[in-house]
Amino acid sequence: MLQHDSPAQSGHPTDAPETSSLESNTRLVWNPFLAEYTGQAPARMRRMELTDDCPFCADLTTGRVPPESQAWIRPNDFPALQPPNGECYLLIYSADHDRTFADLTVPEVVRIIGLWQRIYAELSPRYPCVMTWETSGEVIGQTQRHPHGQTYAVAIMPEMLGRELAAVERAESAGDLCPFCAEVRAESAGPRIVLEGAHWVGFIPAYARYPYQVRLTSRAHTSAITGIAEGEPMEELAAFLPRIIRAYNRAFQAPMPYMLALHQLADERFHLHVELLPVGRAPGKLKLAASCEMAWGFWMNDSFPEVKAAELRDYVRREEEERVVMEQLPAPAQRAIAAYREQFAPLTESEPLTVAWAPGRVNLIGEHTDYNDGFVLPVAVDRVIALAGQPHAGTTSRCYSVHHRQRHFFRSNRAALLAPDRRRRTPLWVRYIRGVLRELVARAATPQTPAFNAAIVGDVPVGGGMSSSAALDVAVATFAAALGGPRLSPLETALLCQRAEAASAGVHTGIMDQAIACLARADRALLLDCRSLRYEYIPVRLPGVVVAVFDTQVSRALASSGYNARRQQCEAATALLGRLVRADDASREIRALRDVTTDDLARYGARLPDPLLPRARHVVTENARVLAAAEALRAGDADRLGALLYASHASLRDDYEVSCLELDVVVEIAATVPGVLGARMMGGGFGGSALILVHQDTFEGLRDVLAAAYPARTGKRGELHRCQVSGGPESRVIALDKR
Repeated sequence: MLQHDSPAQSGHPTDAPETSSLESNTRLVWNPFLAEYTGQAPARMRRMELTDDCPFCADLTTGRVPPESQAWIRPNDFPALQPPNGECYLLIYSADHDRTFADLTVPEVVRIIGLWQRIYAELSPRYPCVMTWETSGEVIGQTQRHPHGQTYAVAIMPEMLGRELAAVERAESAGDLCPFCAEVRAESAGPRIVLEGAHWVGFIPAYARYPYQVRLTSRAHTSAITGIAEGEPMEELAAFLPRIIRAYNRAFQAPMPYMLALHQLADERFHLHVELLPVGRAPGKLKLAASCEMAWGFWMNDSFPEVKAAELRDYVRREEEERVVMEQLPAPAQRAIAAYREQFAPLTESEPLTVAWAPGRVNLIGEHTDYNDGFVLPVAVDRVIALAGQPHAGTTSRCYSVHHRQRHFFRSNRAALLAPDRRRRTPLWVRYIRGVLRELVARAATPQTPAFNAAIVGDVPVGGGMSSSAALDVAVATFAAALGGPRLSPLETALLCQRAEAASAGVHTGIMDQAIACLARADRALLLDCRSLRYEYIPVRLPGVVVAVFDTQVSRALASSGYNARRQQCEAATALLGRLVRADDASREIRALRDVTTDDLARYGARLPDPLLPRARHVVTENARVLAAAEALRAGDADRLGALLYASHASLRDDYEVSCLELDVVVEIAATVPGVLGARMMGGGFGGSALILVHQDTFEGLRDVLAAAYPARTGKRGELHRCQVSGGPESRVIALDKR
């Protein structure tokens, strides 16, 4: 039974329930000396703190919320309050575990404000106070890194809100203006302003307790977050909040611990405001409640608000200047810069920041033909792997992967790279990076890539059949060149990265993935002859048609998925067919399955042992489909291209046997949707993604059908993405403020 101790109750331990009951209950206890309540909730000691097993990520996989959810409200599993004293909820700000409030976009923060409004509208009729806030930073109590906030609905009036409401009541009794409205008018354009707009004013109060404390007050008088209208008022708030937090991070030269709190009441006289309470006072120095503040409630601010406001204004101005530069970068490159600043702030030197990226790809058609000297027809897509970092004078390179949440270091001088990597369990993503650098230093008479610190971010699905590994390889080579390492031609880079992947991962891939990552052009497909390495750009002009990719959520690793076995089977078929053909025609040379014709298969196929005939048949017919698809693209014939995709999938499924249940189900479902022109598995197979060619006005309907039918048939939840045909690798050297 929940206890509610009040001035009429003793609150002494002798009145408490047994220990077992204490551990599961919460209570409010009245302090008669300070006339305030204290909450007590022993169960909160059982919270999982900063664990790798994120309970909020699990919401998406356990069915607690739909897997496509981007933000949601959930009960607090370890509540500080229970009815009738209160209720506790968690507000999950993003499905992405690695985001922070500071790097959220305006639409994402608008979505969060929508959560704030929903929870307030639900709880305010039952409780006089609904407290919503976010805590960031382990030092002040953040227990889960996944971006989230909390809401406590309380049956009592907390002391601080009570004092603020009393100030409003005194002003009303005196016939004066609302004190918050008066404060906004007084501070506007003044020396304590941090930023202001048409709807919101952000300033450091003259009486601030913390050096960088900012109050963000609505110009319009409204008592709660539900009074903020959609459109400009909400969007301005959504823009201001992360900008202030980013200014804090610059001031602290690292993520500054802070608390963000909404002050609101269901009393029309009250005035909504947002308090941002950061506990940093200078780079690396914290301002926590201590000494006279903790003992007597007498706060000491060791700075003047006018000085700190000017500092924050300067950081906001610098960020606006940088925004113009940053908006020209792909989103993963922007996030890589943010991750670099967070992970390597203590190591950051004065050099400009270097950022480089390379794209993932969708192979329109031509699967498993590249290592058979055949033809392929890939396009690069608007998903990239990006590195951001800086060189330094040492010999050890340090890298942080946001996707893997791992930080790793390795010696990157010439001698160390050329020596075998004897460390056990080096992560695969690190082996890719080290492998590219090794191939670069192995070239004679080329400049040495300096050691560096770098953060890596990507939105190419890992194991999704869009060649995240080749994108990483090429991004590393592009990053190394921008740091002063060897500058190679696109084809030289592709061949180098192909060698690096074979050495690093044990996968003997063809040249396609690396070639398209290096040679891609926007709105162009690359018809590549994988023997001669001659290539032709073919415009992708299919009006009203979308190139879509469905991620089956079945990951695959090429080295262990049968990829190398298929290559060996093709080599065996080539050798046997070569002997058979030369026995009848000594002038012919069969160097690869690319040299075999359909007539050859009809004549000699029966003499190939299983499974060599179907393997060879796939490669021979797939090469013909690639050339036919190129003609269809030139003619803008989307229907013909779609039919070739279906034929390719049947061949990959039946002859090459690299499909799987989930890929087959996606193609079967897509084929039932009017407006879908064609579909096939793509990539090495054994999982990954399916390519779907669909009319634009059918895309959302296709998404709905897959969202319902795919889980019903496979027990898995996939995701449909729209892809834009994009360009190749790029790099920038950016003179950003290191803070």
